[in-house]
Amino acid sequence: MEKLYLEGTETTPHVLFDPENEKYEITGRSFPEDTGEYFQPIFDWIDNTVPFIQHKIELVMSLEYFNSSSNRMILLILKRLEEHVANGKEVLIQWFYDDEEVLGDGQMYTTLVNLPFELIEVDD
Repeated sequence: MEKLYLEGTETTPHVLFDPENEKYEITGRSFPEDTGEYFQPIFDWIDNTVPFIQHKIELVMSLEYFNSSSNRMILLILKRLEEHVANGKEVLIQWFYDDEEVLGDGQMYTTLVNLPFELIEVDD
């Protein structure tokens, strides 16, 4: 299965979706100029690859900052994963946070999607 790798920059998160090694992560900062364009490969990968994955997907989300348009894209990622869970896939979101704002965002997502979440505090 094909992996998705997007190298992180000052304004875009590091993304690694690697089924062969069962490693899934979105980390860093997210405020790209065109969020739709940046996130489209992620949506495409989820739609085209997740149906064929046979193991549990544990997605590490460790974003230190993201703007409101990235917030919407993150929700869309979670919604797409939720659709796959409804079709029998097993997904766990590991939401790492180091401040109250990012914790609050994670708590908000737990109310908006039907996915299991682990909210994990990170020490600075």
